[in-house]
Amino acid sequence: SIRFIVGNLAALEQYEARLKVGIEDMLGYFIDDDFVWEFETGPDFEMVPRSVKLNSLSDFAIFSNTLIDNSGNTNIIGDLGIIPGTVSHITGDPLNVDGNVYADGADPIHIINPILVKGQNDLFAAYLFAEQTTNPAPQPVSGNEFTPGIYYIDDFDINTNITLDAEDNPNAFWIFKVSNDLTVANNIDIELTNGAHANNIFWQVGNNVTIGEGVTFNGTIMANNDIEANNGAIITGRLMVKEGAIHLHANTIQIP
Repeated sequence: SIRFIVGNLAALEQYEARLKVGIEDMLGYFIDDDFVWEFETGPDFEMVPRSVKLNSLSDFAIFSNTLIDNSGNTNIIGDLGIIPGTVSHITGDPLNVDGNVYADGADPIHIINPILVKGQNDLFAAYLFAEQTTNPAPQPVSGNEFTPGIYYIDDFDINTNITLDAEDNPNAFWIFKVSNDLTVANNIDIELTNGAHANNIFWQVGNNVTIGEGVTFNGTIMANNDIEANNGAIITGRLMVKEGAIHLHANTIQIP
């Protein structure tokens, strides 16, 4: 067999390839006659952007590193996990969890559930992908209406309602890269229009997240450090931290 590496061929064009008499193969044999063939190139190849893949974390509404504490009547619709913390690191008022609770066993047993290990690995991978992806090209946060794409900002202080418009594209996705802190003021709505879906919205945050009272929030938050959801905030999405804690106050967190 013969392999050619050829670049910069135009799309949808006819080409001719020719092997001349006297070419020697690796075994020392020569071809006796010219060999010619024609081929047509295909269409332009375009890398298709892909959104963040949560893999084993898809069913988790809460995934924490060191602590989950709660005050008030908090409802979690989805699974809850904490690693490397143990069951003793889920503190405060009891949580209403409509899903599975995964936590390391208490000492001296302290057996780490492989589901948690897989979840932690998937969180690190998803966070890194969101942090580093550049397709489509990231653009700075500006205004309060966002069409699908990747946006970046150092500190994101959301003080007015914002709208995510899918433009009738069922595959529309958003990645917000926040280098430092994400802060959402009280009673703010993250509104979805024209087919936008919370499952396709990701907030990658380099430091801490504070969600104000009475906020209606959409999307999966992946924070490096702490997340605090204040009284009555409703999150359709997920709260996940790599190295910090999650603080809840009479919230509802539901996977999309």
